[in-house]
Amino acid sequence: MAILLFSLTVPAAAARVPNAPQPRLPVTDKLLLGIVVAGRAGDAISTHQFLIAGDEEASLPNWVVCTQSRMWTYSMAVAAGQIVLSRMLLRHHQIRIARTLELIHAAFIWDTVIHNELLPVHHGEFH
Repeated sequence: MAILLFSLTVPAAAARVPNAPQPRLPVTDKLLLGIVVAGRAGDAISTHQFLIAGDEEASLPNWVVCTQSRMWTYSMAVAAGQIVLSRMLLRHHQIRIARTLELIHAAFIWDTVIHNELLPVHHGEFH
């Protein structure tokens, strides 16, 4: 009975605190940035598979894609840059701009991943 009362009292008491700390990053932005990071990881993996299949990288310089570690470093640095930019915009109450950039980045990177995955099929090669 005491556990039941405690479990009902604590959330109610926390809800009444007017200056309760807010989460640093809203859930929507966490999801969007997670999609960007997953897309960047997918880009690193699919670009590596793309190059193993014998295709040429069209948009990145060869020194970036020549080793898998460089590609991962590049992809995670770009993802980290997106996170820093989004947090800065959110801190300055530019929520719409931050989310628009997150959506554009997510759409762009997933388009790249899908392109890398589908292009070898067009050449007649299968994974």
